[in-house]
Amino acid sequence: MEQVAFGNEMIVGLAVLTMALLWLMPSPLSWSARRKLERENRMLREYHETSGLIAAEGVREVREKLRAAEEHNEQLKRTVNSLLGKAKPDERTTLQLQGRALQVLLEREPELAPVWDECLGKARQVLQQGHGSDTLLRVIVRKALPYSRSYEPKE
Repeated sequence: MEQVAFGNEMIVGLAVLTMALLWLMPSPLSWSARRKLERENRMLREYHETSGLIAAEGVREVREKLRAAEEHNEQLKRTVNSLLGKAKPDERTTLQLQGRALQVLLEREPELAPVWDECLGKARQVLQQGHGSDTLLRVIVRKALPYSRSYEPKE
């Protein structure tokens, strides 16, 4: 009977060993499943790489648009600042009235034209030398017309 018992132990041992080997050894079904999972993993990696590249391209385009918008904003700021430095509507009206009055004066008294041209030339020279925020008319009144030195216009 001992031989039978020894045989049972051997059969049990072989059964356990066979089950362990079968459990540890991958089956052809698991190989196909592994290949399928690897293929799916590769496809997902490619998808994420592609979507990452697309997102990076989109970010680059947005940054370029932002940079262009910032440059446009700076140009608009410069334009606004230059327009703010120009004459206001009431000042433009005054300048138009003064220009029209001068035109009528020169039409009525043509002999004043050479004197006026001389005064404009002197005033432009003074402005080129740099006299702050003086306008051409103020320079003419202050510097170019010799008889108006005692007259100072109200600011």
